[in-house]
Amino acid sequence: MAKKKTNKQRDFQKKKLKVGKSNNLPNNFTDTSFKAKSITLPNQTLVKSHDDKELAHYLAMVRHHSPSTRKEILIHLDKHLPSDPAQYKEILKNVTPLIIDTSPSVREALVTLLDDIGSKYPTFIELHANSIVLFISSAMSHINTDIRNDSTKFLRVILKYGPGIIVRSSWVKMLKNYCQLMNWHLEEAKKSLVLAVNSSSVIVNKKPKESHLQVLAEFLKLGTSGEKEAQSTLKFKAIHPLTAVYMFPTTPQPFGQLNLYKKTELIVSHKESEEETIRDLDSINCEDEHTRITVFIQHFKKPVIDGLKSLIKEGGGLGKEANSLLTAVESIV
Repeated sequence: MAKKKTNKQRDFQKKKLKVGKSNNLPNNFTDTSFKAKSITLPNQTLVKSHDDKELAHYLAMVRHHSPSTRKEILIHLDKHLPSDPAQYKEILKNVTPLIIDTSPSVREALVTLLDDIGSKYPTFIELHANSIVLFISSAMSHINTDIRNDSTKFLRVILKYGPGIIVRSSWVKMLKNYCQLMNWHLEEAKKSLVLAVNSSSVIVNKKPKESHLQVLAEFLKLGTSGEKEAQSTLKFKAIHPLTAVYMFPTTPQPFGQLNLYKKTELIVSHKESEEETIRDLDSINCEDEHTRITVFIQHFKKPVIDGLKSLIKEGGGLGKEANSLLTAVESIV
């Protein structure tokens, strides 16, 4: 009992201070004696992850001088596609120039890579379709025959995952490129401008021609009847028979057939100079289906039909493809 009383008394006793010595501070003591107007923290740097550094390394290697290295890099990217959608912008930006690569194996690997990217994220192919089309156009008019033969393989991928953007923004450009690729004269040489390649660059092998005709058939189908098929798949009647009347239009320029716009009127009008008409095709807006059909009938239908008739005479698989496409072209009115 006496010991407990002694301990209690110590709590109320004033400790004697010794000269030159301070009291021991408790463990949870916080020093608040400093004064500052601001607190400065060290700069924080965002450290890139290991995956980002590795991807940047592989993308830099797509410009390697060795074709086998470029091919292996594309195969590796195809097998290890990132899960982060933000990385696909850099991937497409770096691999798209390989469309005009001189190595056939590199181009084949690139077709597979673009197809796999489209199957995983179709919207990314559509978003970058305009930049991809620039290299496809360059490939279709390239001096190298093998590059021209493989050009429509990339066009097939774009039509598969981004058909709407290419038929609306590159309708005239693609038709001109096809006339040059297949050596079809866009206009008679005596009257106007001729879009054709030299006889030395004409496609000799029939197999690439068959592939070109298949892609052209798909391109024409999407540009002249694709919107009608897309509208027919919208099952508005399941809600109400008149629901579609009160919905927003599903296609751009839904009233284009009324010729309310000047660019549409220029197409229907007959110009005195055929050469001027050919040059003005690039400035025509082909957003709506009616305009695309009008442009094709007035400027491309006849040379395409003449070219297909000459291919039918060659017979075989090429002749069958040409005959099938000829039937489809003649039905475009």
